[in-house]
Amino acid sequence: MPNEENSSIWINNLLKDFTLEEIPKGMFFLKSGEKGNKIGYIRKGLFKIVKKIGDKEIIKDFCLENDFLGSYGSILTGDTLYYDLIALEDSEVLVGNINKVLESHKDTIEYLKFSKYFLESVYLEKEERESDFLICTTEEKYSKLLENYKKNIHRISKDDIAKYLGISLSSLLRLERRINQK
Repeated sequence: MPNEENSSIWINNLLKDFTLEEIPKGMFFLKSGEKGNKIGYIRKGLFKIVKKIGDKEIIKDFCLENDFLGSYGSILTGDTLYYDLIALEDSEVLVGNINKVLESHKDTIEYLKFSKYFLESVYLEKEERESDFLICTTEEKYSKLLENYKKNIHRISKDDIAKYLGISLSSLLRLERRINQK
């Protein structure tokens, strides 16, 4: 992040307007169909961003400590959320109302710098994830997941990893065996 120290100061300034909420494992931070009028900053815990279609879950991504939670698309358009944000562990999240946050900080240079950085990083992550789905093999996607979540992969269940990769649990176990044999 450009000038990480200044961004850290701005984030801390932003977060002083937030309140701490404890979100137990299995509970929602946001639900699909709701307006995305709150944002969160994970102090402790792990979340999945998931879309349920019937009995099937499709996991878009995972969020860990120091990640922001929310739906930027919902914030921009005012539409309801498409995904659920669900705690995979007992979590602590600093929570703020997006309208209050924008009103308080929208004219500061730090906000503009942070917004630019945030938008660029979200765009790049989204583009990489889309290209992964189009051109990468399941093994390559799995390798990227392991690389991205290095120290934290043990916190994500095998079932959720399989849903993230878009494969069955038994296919994931076969993939792991094949990789471990190499």
